[in-house]
Amino acid sequence: MKTTNISTFLFTMAIVFLVSISSNIFAQTPRERSSFNENWLFQKDDPSGAEGILAYEKIKDWVRASGNEFVLTSDAIKSIRPDGNLGEDVNYTKSGFDDSNWRKLNLPHDWSIEGQFDEKNLTGGEGGFLPSGAAWYRKHFTVSEKDKNR
Repeated sequence: MKTTNISTFLFTMAIVFLVSISSNIFAQTPRERSSFNENWLFQKDDPSGAEGILAYEKIKDWVRASGNEFVLTSDAIKSIRPDGNLGEDVNYTKSGFDDSNWRKLNLPHDWSIEGQFDEKNLTGGEGGFLPSGAAWYRKHFTVSEKDKNR
């Protein structure tokens, strides 16, 4: 009987100890959730001179390489990321680009639903009879000093 009581007591104390430690760990790194859906900028189509530069056929090596961490078998061939920065020559990707004339909106947003239904729009295969093509979204935000590296 005594051994059972001591075992139960030690087990209970271990649980209390683990709970107190875990609550201290979580108290030191509070999580904060905030919506990122407001105040986006939107522009339909690629900028002049950059049409199709970021089409899938041209960027698929970058896309494939971004999934290497999900390749689970050791004998699988992993994609190699090409040199350079994808889209670095496209105006819209530059931090100093003037987007003041872009449309302001909140997410979620589906620009194709604003287009006309037409059987000819089926060429892309993405949206049924809705128009397809390129669209750009940008958002300006500042990360406070206290939130950096979080």
